[in-house]
Amino acid sequence: MPLPPIFQKKGIFLFYWLLILPLAGYMAYDRYTDHYDEIAPVLENTNALGLKVTQRVNGWFLNEVQKNVETYRTNGNETLWRQALAARKQTDTCQNKIRAIQAKRNAIHRMELNQLANTLRQLADSLLTFSSQDSSATADLTALLYQPAAGMETPGMAGFFKNARDAQTKLYLDDQIWKTELALRLVLGDILGKMEKYDIRFDDYFPVLEVENCAEAGKPFSGKIYLRGYSKYAENVRYFIDGREYHATAGLVQYQERFPNPGVHTRRVKVQVLYPLTQEIRTYLKDFKITVQ
Repeated sequence: MPLPPIFQKKGIFLFYWLLILPLAGYMAYDRYTDHYDEIAPVLENTNALGLKVTQRVNGWFLNEVQKNVETYRTNGNETLWRQALAARKQTDTCQNKIRAIQAKRNAIHRMELNQLANTLRQLADSLLTFSSQDSSATADLTALLYQPAAGMETPGMAGFFKNARDAQTKLYLDDQIWKTELALRLVLGDILGKMEKYDIRFDDYFPVLEVENCAEAGKPFSGKIYLRGYSKYAENVRYFIDGREYHATAGLVQYQERFPNPGVHTRRVKVQVLYPLTQEIRTYLKDFKITVQ
């Protein structure tokens, strides 16, 4: 099912540029004009609307990533889920640093500009590691984060902020916050795409018995049983050996038995997995033959 236009990469960027054009014109406007008080509130509301919409879009992507990992609890999906959370957290940290500069409501000094530039670069570096890292992703993150960071360190930008009014400074920093949210949108879209790229098959999972010692009659035999390919952190898995349920710790069942006689002994392992979203229960069976000396 295709995403709604506003959720797609082209749609969210078109939305950004349609709203940002008035802001761009305002930033280039003669700073001594008498119309600041009339224009600034409109542009602030426009920027706030754009940021709010982008945040909602990112919330939707995070929710979809979470639903995927809860439905298909694979190690790969859990890694992607942790990356999505880390990207959201790092973006929030960057935005909070920008807002801390905004709260001072005075001229931004060169040192603060350099700190802000470094913050944007660090965020871009981190998000790039979570993205597809192709030429398109690099170009997008360059436009949204790397280029603004480089611009902040120019003498011209320092001179602009030295004489800028509070409204100009606030709008410029608001725009940087919005750009970080747009960069996050790109990364979350990549992460969700990685989850949906592969056809996850229920048949990819199967029980495994790892033997820890040689089975000898009258002596303790031990092994570990787990569901190969499934997350060891999942709590929606039940293990049975010959009909008896065993408790799993970190995705592993510690199996022990003492066989009275030598020969080949068969033990049937049954693993049941409950998928939280669909409430579907899948059962995996496997017979293990244990040769006892």
